[in-house]
Amino acid sequence: KHAELRRDHAADHRRYFQSRPILEADNGRTRYHVYYGRHAPDVRNAHSLNGLPRVTLLPHDYPHHNLVGHLKDNGQLTPIVVRALDRQASH
Repeated sequence: KHAELRRDHAADHRRYFQSRPILEADNGRTRYHVYYGRHAPDVRNAHSLNGLPRVTLLPHDYPHHNLVGHLKDNGQLTPIVVRALDRQASH
């Protein structure tokens, strides 16, 4: 039964975290900057977005899934957020 619950959870995870259909519904304005590390599932997911309008893929040389935590711990996350907010305010 435990394995069955894990399979169900994995199916839910795949269903809720497929971002391509959402980003394909381009509104002509919003720009998406997708940051990802070298963690294989993250690379696959990021590359599935390649070629979408207004989507920029930003790979990082980080081998684990928790790239946001890594960027935060290294003081890189705040500047990323500030730049994104500045770009939004200027448009």
